[in-house]
Amino acid sequence: MDRYNYVILGSDWDLYKFAYSDLYRFDNVKYIAGLYPPSDSLKGVLYRIHFNPAVNRIVNLPFKQVWNKTYFKNNMFSHQKPLCFIVFTNWLNQNVGIVEYLKIKFPEAKLVCMLQDLVSTQQVRFSKERFDCDRIKQQFDLVLSFDARDCVTYGFVYHPLVFSSYHGKLKNMPYSDIYMLAHAKNRLNDICRVYGVLKDNGLKINMLLAGVAPEDRKYRDEIIYLESGRKISYEDNLQYVLHTRSILEVMQANGAGFTQRTCEAVCLGKKLLTNNTYIESAPFFNSTYISTFTTVDDIDLDFVKKIKEPVDVDYHYKEKMSPIELLDFIEERL
Repeated sequence: MDRYNYVILGSDWDLYKFAYSDLYRFDNVKYIAGLYPPSDSLKGVLYRIHFNPAVNRIVNLPFKQVWNKTYFKNNMFSHQKPLCFIVFTNWLNQNVGIVEYLKIKFPEAKLVCMLQDLVSTQQVRFSKERFDCDRIKQQFDLVLSFDARDCVTYGFVYHPLVFSSYHGKLKNMPYSDIYMLAHAKNRLNDICRVYGVLKDNGLKINMLLAGVAPEDRKYRDEIIYLESGRKISYEDNLQYVLHTRSILEVMQANGAGFTQRTCEAVCLGKKLLTNNTYIESAPFFNSTYISTFTTVDDIDLDFVKKIKEPVDVDYHYKEKMSPIELLDFIEERL
């Protein structure tokens, strides 16, 4: 990862700030979380007015591209090396011509696009435009996606999500047998059916669900339903993961990649119960620690009953999920 000075145009979501934090100690990597300038400055106030969704739904305010020059200055690095910009799709979906700006300002730089979610979920802001995969491939030197099916469909290069080492303190809180934090989306019925199976088999379940209307809430005295606007910080999520024996994953429809829950299980040493059968081909797959199902009726009850048993879970793979490995992967392909 020494060939380039890397600028990661990432996300201000604390999940991704943590996921890429292994890179922060390197002087040739800068992670830019977006939403610049700082919110407590006059420029920050003007920025947020300019990009305010409520305003732009009425009238798409012009000249948003003027902010592109504020995100990155080339004097951030102490040593001169070729530049490589790694761009998350949330920057593209702002629809402000960030790629065109980079190509003009830094014509020799390499450009890599990172898709952190399915193509079907991408939404271009303030516009009726669709996310254009062919255009993305023309604009970038390399396009990476964590989803194997999207890679086949759209001709992207596959790379799993990344996960950094955790160096925080372990809080004093109760343990669960299995944990899940999710936005229900199109999977609420499946999640609740799995919950019923786990409950019937005596597991202590810690489940937090967002995006569920009050009238659709099953097991409402047991599942924690997050009210609209309430968010769980990624640090709190990590504490829940660290205080459980296993993680439950119910994939979105059409997903075929390793999600953040998989990264958490592998890197933090937790068992995983998932309906992502694609994981059986993963290099870290271990049937002692991971059990897959296609329908609720397929859940391996022997695996479920053994979740309570204390065991040292080690996939011997967490180093390969580090963002450091991602930069090595990129350098091999540029």
